[in-house]
Amino acid sequence: MIVIGALVYAVHAISVPAGWAPATPPALEPRSPRYAAIGANGSVAILLARTGGTFHGGTRLLIVRANGTRLLLRAPAPEADQQFGRLAKGWTCRPYTSECPYFENVTLARDGTPFVTVAHSFSGAYSGIRRASFLWNGQWHAIAQERPFSAAGKPEDPDNTTIAAAESAERFAYVGDYADSFPQEDLDLALRDPHYMADISAVQYYSRGTILGLGNATAMRGNFVAGFDAGLKLVRGDEDSVAVLWRCEFESVTSNYQCSRTQLGSGVAYGVDSRGNVVGDNRSTYNTTGIASSPDRTARASIGFPVLWKSGRPTVLAESTGSAYAISENGTIVGESYVPEPPKARLSSAFVANANDRHPAAQPLDLLLRPAASFHVQSAFGITDDGRILALVLNNTRAQAVAILSPRAL
Repeated sequence: MIVIGALVYAVHAISVPAGWAPATPPALEPRSPRYAAIGANGSVAILLARTGGTFHGGTRLLIVRANGTRLLLRAPAPEADQQFGRLAKGWTCRPYTSECPYFENVTLARDGTPFVTVAHSFSGAYSGIRRASFLWNGQWHAIAQERPFSAAGKPEDPDNTTIAAAESAERFAYVGDYADSFPQEDLDLALRDPHYMADISAVQYYSRGTILGLGNATAMRGNFVAGFDAGLKLVRGDEDSVAVLWRCEFESVTSNYQCSRTQLGSGVAYGVDSRGNVVGDNRSTYNTTGIASSPDRTARASIGFPVLWKSGRPTVLAESTGSAYAISENGTIVGESYVPEPPKARLSSAFVANANDRHPAAQPLDLLLRPAASFHVQSAFGITDDGRILALVLNNTRAQAVAILSPRAL
C-alpha cells in the first residue's frame, strides 16, 4: 500500500506541437476533464486546439505512447465512415471552428487504445450538436452502431453517442443523447413522461451490448460503471443530481450481462475502482437555462465537495469545494478543489488523497512537488495503478500544460 505522505512527485510536462495548446471545450454537463487521458501503460492522449484561435474545441489528437513515440491525428474524414458521414449532413465547414467536426472528448483504454467523441454543431431551422464515437487502431472505427439503444424502451432512440469510458477495444461505456433533435417535437409525450429524451447509458462487453438505463456513465472498472443521473434531457429545468453505480454480472454463456443500479446519494460520480469504490462530488442540483440542444446554451452546476463513496458510504475529502476525479486500485484519489479569489475568480488546486486511510483527506499536490516552486498543479484528473498522475499545470510564466507527475519515495 502506498502511503501518500511518504511520496513526492516529479513533474514531466508534455510538449505539444508549435502553434497548438490543450483544448478546453466548454462543459455542457457535469463531467470530469475530458481533453486529456492516461492509460494504465502510461500512454497519454491530449486534445489540441490552435493557439490564438477563437474556437477551443479539439481539432487534433496527440497520442504519446508509453514507448515515447508520438502520433498526431485529425478527426475522421466524413466520407470514411457511414456513422461519421451523417454528422456532416448539410454541413458547411470553416477550419478551426465549431462548424467543422471536432474532437469533443477523449479517453484511453488500459492498453492505450484511444477512444474519442467527434461532434459537429449545426444551426438552421433549429440548432443542435451531432455526436458519434470512434476508436483508433491504425484507422478510425465507429463504435455503438446499429441502434445501440433500441432495447432501452424509449419512444424514440437517440442517435448521438458519446464515449464515456473504456477498458479495452472490446469493453467500453457510452452515452446516448438527443442534442441533434428538434426541441419542440412531442412535447405532449414529454409532459406525460418526465424521462422522455433524457440521456441514457450503455456498456459493451465484447460482443454483448447492455443498456444501463437513465443517467450518464463517466467511468468503468471491472464489473462496475460509475456516473450520475441529473435528469439531463432535451427540454428541461432544474434537476437533482444523483451519483450512480452500476454493477454488471455475466450469468452464463447464453445470457447477456445483467446490470443492477445503486443510487449513492446527491452528487456526481467521476471515477471507480474494481471493488466499487467511487469518487466524485456531492453537488445536489443541476441548473440550466435555454434549450439543451443549443451549442451556446449556458449551464451551471451547484458547488459540491470532493467525495469518496466507500462501500456506499460517503466521506467528504476536503473543506474546499471541488471534485475527486479518479481512484487507482491501491486507493489513491486525485482531483481538484477551489479557493475563492476576489473579486470573482476561483483558483483551482489539485489534491491527492488515500482511500485506505482511516480518515481520508485531501493533500495539496503543490506541497508534494520536487522541485517545489517550479509548477502549480491546477487539476489532477487521471491516475495509473503505479501512481503516475495526469494533471494540468502552470509553470512560472503561467503557461498551461498537461503533465505527468511521477511518484518518488522519500
